[in-house]
Amino acid sequence: MSLKRSLIVLAMVAIVCAAVYMNYSFQQANETSAVSGEADSDAQYPDGKVLGEAMFVSANGDVETAASIKKDYFTEARMNRQTTRDEATELLKSIASDKNNSEEVRKKAASDLAEVAAAVEKEGKIESLISAKGFANSLAVMGESSISVMIETTGLSMPELAQIKEIIINETGFSGPAIKIIEIK
Repeated sequence: MSLKRSLIVLAMVAIVCAAVYMNYSFQQANETSAVSGEADSDAQYPDGKVLGEAMFVSANGDVETAASIKKDYFTEARMNRQTTRDEATELLKSIASDKNNSEEVRKKAASDLAEVAAAVEKEGKIESLISAKGFANSLAVMGESSISVMIETTGLSMPELAQIKEIIINETGFSGPAIKIIEIK
């Protein structure tokens, strides 16, 4: 009976991990469709409006520009990431503290909980270091064997890209195809 319970617990953990991945994938798809083009900053008026900038009007008459949606993307993505992490953490805590689970399952849940905490710390450090390099907004999402970093930029130069990759490699140990840097324009 404990083998069956262990398999159920592991299946639940796999489902939570799949939900985190799908959430990230859908956010990535929505971001590319919502902010497909942005006007040059050369055509900016003193009041902050940009000639030719996309504007979105809601039913109640509120007007949003593509730039405000881009800022909202980072805020919303951070909130979604935190909500998903909180749910996964609560599930892992309940598994680890449930005396009905086998010792092996409780140890695995505790180990997974420690991995989540380490990932949160590394993501925060990467985001801080990227901000220190002069980028206003960045978001790091770390998986078991890969990391994706979204950066608000008008375009990355090769030296900037190398600096960002160096930060990621130093903090995670990942390299090559495990690192994905996404420019949010």
